[in-house]
Amino acid sequence: MVFSQKNNKKSMVRLRAHQSEWSMPFGLDGITSMSLIICRDIERGRKYQILTEIESSRLSPIFTKIITFLPYFFICNKTKRALRFMEENEEADLWNDLLPGQEMSFWPATESMKMKIKWRNSQLVSQHFDITHAGKTVLRMDNGVR
Repeated sequence: MVFSQKNNKKSMVRLRAHQSEWSMPFGLDGITSMSLIICRDIERGRKYQILTEIESSRLSPIFTKIITFLPYFFICNKTKRALRFMEENEEADLWNDLLPGQEMSFWPATESMKMKIKWRNSQLVSQHFDITHAGKTVLRMDNGVR
């Protein structure tokens, strides 16, 4: 991520993720505020959604702000087996591997906001589920194997 701050507007910054365009300017004056910043990559047709949280430092609240950037979508494998997940996408069949305990940011390539998941070496795939809400899904097992 890259920042841009113009001298004449000290309280406004812009953000850039990967090879995206610059985001719309946003302020850093808010204390304990949370915002959703969007950086568009027109060439790849992708939209990077980034949560921004601004809070005052406990050690020096007048002079120091802590700014945290997080991906809007974050995937965590809390199982003991490797998983594969894929955004519901009619144009591509792109599975992503996720090892046990692994976490990763996820940048959707489509507007479907639906995902499928399966065990890494399985042919059985979950039904698609909505990724705009935190949730859980049940995976079918091959011949009862856990």
